Amino acid sequence: ETWRARLPGVSLRLEIAGDFAALPESIMVTLYRLVQEALTNVAKHAAARQVNVRLERAGARGADDDRIVASVSDDGVGTSPALRTRGLGLIGMRERVMALQGTLVFTSTPGRGFELSARIPVPLEAAPRAKAADSAGEEGRMS
Repeated sequence: ETWRARLPGVSLRLEIAGDFAALPESIMVTLYRLVQEALTNVAKHAAARQVNVRLERAGARGADDDRIVASVSDDGVGTSPALRTRGLGLIGMRERVMALQGTLVFTSTPGRGFELSARIPVPLEAAPRAKAADSAGEEGRMS
């Protein structure tokens, strides 16, 4: 509701793929803040008509390649390469993602929109271990 009231002429598309259950709180908060700041930047600077937000859990859950890929793109005015990382919001986004051993890339061309893409690895300890815990619990009760 707030988005539509603030930017009634902008279409927002949200796409979520994969299982986001049981992720560490640090990853969930980072994803929330990343998308929040990106949408704030669209509202303040982009003059966009279309915004796409995509969150995907890629790779095998609980495997070495388990990761979150988050992207926000718009069809707005874009920015020059020299200005891409100068704002405090963009710096804060990069710091949050890097604190999780992730990467954040900004792509933009004046007149052709802006896109940010983050890749955040999911630590192996975030994988579900319910079966292993249940088995250990049963063995513990038996002895």
